[in-house]
Amino acid sequence: MLIAHSPRKAPSIIPKGKWPRVIASLHPERVTVLTDGVDILIRPYFDGGWGYFVPSNERDIPEPVGRFARIDRGVYWYQPY
Repeated sequence: MLIAHSPRKAPSIIPKGKWPRVIASLHPERVTVLTDGVDILIRPYFDGGWGYFVPSNERDIPEPVGRFARIDRGVYWYQPY
């Protein structure tokens, strides 16, 4: 839904007032639509931090390998190296 309704340019930071209720319930720092999916940043850190990533195509596995852990179909948790 966020990808479909965001501007064509990426990255595009989604204003807090436009976050879907489920995403807002995670209390993220920032939600960004990227060219390859949606980044839900929970806790920032100098190399990216901790958060969730939802690829545009659920068959795509985010990279780099080892940084992302699959939570459910099409949803990944990421953390600093």
